[in-house]
Amino acid sequence: MTYDNADVILAIEKDPEAFSRLYRSVYKDLYRLAWYSLSEKESAEDAVSEAVTDAWKGIQSLKQPEAFGFWITKILIRKCNAILRERYNRAQEMPGDISDLETVCAADVRSERDLLRSEARTDLERGIMALSDTDREIISLCVVAGYKSEEAGLILSMNSSTVRSRLNRALAKLRNTLYDAT
Repeated sequence: MTYDNADVILAIEKDPEAFSRLYRSVYKDLYRLAWYSLSEKESAEDAVSEAVTDAWKGIQSLKQPEAFGFWITKILIRKCNAILRERYNRAQEMPGDISDLETVCAADVRSERDLLRSEARTDLERGIMALSDTDREIISLCVVAGYKSEEAGLILSMNSSTVRSRLNRALAKLRNTLYDAT
């Protein structure tokens, strides 16, 4: 994530132009992380929008301008987790017997490949939701966004070795959950 620290300092002083430049600098990275986490364009856009709004409201609390990238990423991860939790809770409220796909899909006729992709995605979402918030954040940062364990540790206020061990355990748990679903 590339941005100008001078803009961060100005944004902390509530300069809207500086914050706008920051937003333009980090938008693609934030959107990419949100899209990989949520797999939906609209949800990713919503998460980024909410994260940026919260960042603008709270930027005066940022003590170290060089930590801006980590700080806004952490805000975004919280937004993505909230959206995933909401999505998971809605899925849990669906009726237990959905054997009549034509009724559920109505006019939306899907190919068998699309249906299988949808089922796999649902299994993956369930597996991810079975993880703790922190484990989801670690997977999002290390696997999706490509942060090193040291960087993820800074974002999450954790030791890098703790991040690595939790990442390995979370991935193993996710793998087991997905294998059990097949």
